[in-house]
Amino acid sequence: MAKAKAKTKKETSKKEETRSIPMAEIIVSAGRDKDARKVSLNYPIPETVEACMAEFGEEAVYNVFLSRLKVGIQDCARKMLKEGKTDAEIQVVVDAYRPGVRRSTAATPLDKATKLLGGMSEEDRAALIEKIQNGEL
Repeated sequence: MAKAKAKTKKETSKKEETRSIPMAEIIVSAGRDKDARKVSLNYPIPETVEACMAEFGEEAVYNVFLSRLKVGIQDCARKMLKEGKTDAEIQVVVDAYRPGVRRSTAATPLDKATKLLGGMSEEDRAALIEKIQNGEL
């Protein structure tokens, strides 16, 4: 029986080299419906920026970063548009945008109450005001 010869670095395939990179489970769903078909996949994802650049190349890593940065800014602006913010207000937030840092969405109790009261009928609002004036709340 012949002994298996150890492969040199040159002989090692790209697929075999990626085995040292930790595998990450990626779950993909066909839709948002709870009954949508899902698949669980494994893909080697490097653990550091340096390892990503070594595996995929500097340009590819930068392009992925740039793409995600634009999507993050779009998501932030889209949310503010839905909140009725002005272009200037949106620009101020975008100027301070940093990827990976969530925008503070903490609303004061008055902000929360105002938002809820806006959707109430006149009768419900009057009843609430009466309860507040009577010290029931």
